[in-house]
Amino acid sequence: MRTPALLAASVLLALGCGNDFNPEYRLVKARVLALQADPPQPQLGNSTTLRALLYLPEGEPPSYHWSWCPVPTSADNGFECPIDQAGFDQMLGLGPDQAPSLDLGTGETATLTNLFPPETLAALCTGNADVTLGGGAGAAPDAGAQSELWSCASAGFPITVRMELQTPSMAEVAPAVFKVYLPIDATQPGNQNPVMGGLATIEPAPGQGLDEAGSVTLQRHRKYKLHLDMDQSVSEAFVGWTRDELGGYATTTNGDHIIGGVQEIIRLNWYAEGGDLGDGDKKYGGVTGYNPYESAPQPFPSALGIDWTTPKKAAYDKDSARIMVVVRDDRGGVAWASAVVTLESQP
Repeated sequence: MRTPALLAASVLLALGCGNDFNPEYRLVKARVLALQADPPQPQLGNSTTLRALLYLPEGEPPSYHWSWCPVPTSADNGFECPIDQAGFDQMLGLGPDQAPSLDLGTGETATLTNLFPPETLAALCTGNADVTLGGGAGAAPDAGAQSELWSCASAGFPITVRMELQTPSMAEVAPAVFKVYLPIDATQPGNQNPVMGGLATIEPAPGQGLDEAGSVTLQRHRKYKLHLDMDQSVSEAFVGWTRDELGGYATTTNGDHIIGGVQEIIRLNWYAEGGDLGDGDKKYGGVTGYNPYESAPQPFPSALGIDWTTPKKAAYDKDSARIMVVVRDDRGGVAWASAVVTLESQP
């Protein structure tokens, strides 16, 4: 499931994602778990709403700062935008203060408008050096970000949204970045964020729906199977680079990508305030998903479950624990669900 497309779909930086003692899936301090654009692929002239899924310890008020970059960025320089506001004005051929601001404000959510015709973005995706975003100068991505254009044919033209989180207990700002893929073909329907229901336990006590009130009580230090209610239709079909059985991009003998019908790969990242998820692996124990290109793909419902071993009281003495799951497709679609369970007082 750890395919290049899914890794490129959402990149989170400096988020306190774990240490030598806590797996990445364990929630112990303020973190950004996901960023979402709704809709994920706004058409020319349309806007998308940006929001974040945060994990915040009780009583920790967050502050936000949103910004965006009109060209692809890369990990080579920490996803820093190679274009400042003056450069963006020049890119669009506008005078000072005439172009939209790259600063999206400090609200809990932010709004981003797609300014770019799909035919222009399609030309940029091919690496055409004679094409610019707005007819001005200096519009091409820098060399380090050119490699990000590999995903254009399937996902769209990647621009970068950046959100910086700060809480009173944090020693420094935690930045998170997310790729928003703008359409390169106006005739194709845009991607949709996954739609899901709630969380439930299905083993050993079937049918217990979890909620925010902690209505379900679980024993401590016992393995339960959690399940997310979600239909297979979230794995949308679209036209793009076809894939091989490993989920990578298929090519001809000449190395050219093959355009055709494609189905989205779905990844789920699970998080818990205590206990162990999956096989307990520190890095990937909280990851499940659905890959229709595997030689023997598992049934879709099986991809929506994970084992959770509830914590011992000695390791986690709170009376309740939160579970979160983030669902991502490989075209920038993101959604999440959350619930609280009550834990028995006995160890």
